[in-house]
Amino acid sequence: MEKKKGIENLKKIFAFGAEFMDVITKGIKDKDWMAMSELVELIQDDLFGFCFYLSANKSVAEDICQEVLIKVLTKIQELKKF
Repeated sequence: MEKKKGIENLKKIFAFGAEFMDVITKGIKDKDWMAMSELVELIQDDLFGFCFYLSANKSVAEDICQEVLIKVLTKIQELKKF
């Protein structure tokens, strides 16, 4: 079931396409909390599933997810458009 949900999230991203991700990225760069929330909402379940798969420990997976999300939100400033 989780895998299907992850695929659905990817379909949402691709349905919106690059324009959607450009808007989210610009919003995050501009410190827009709604854009940050949207990105976190979009990836958190899949990210947790992947972290849990790797660690087999809920607490460790939660910690890894938190660290990854913090890193993404702070490093997105360095993201350049290809």
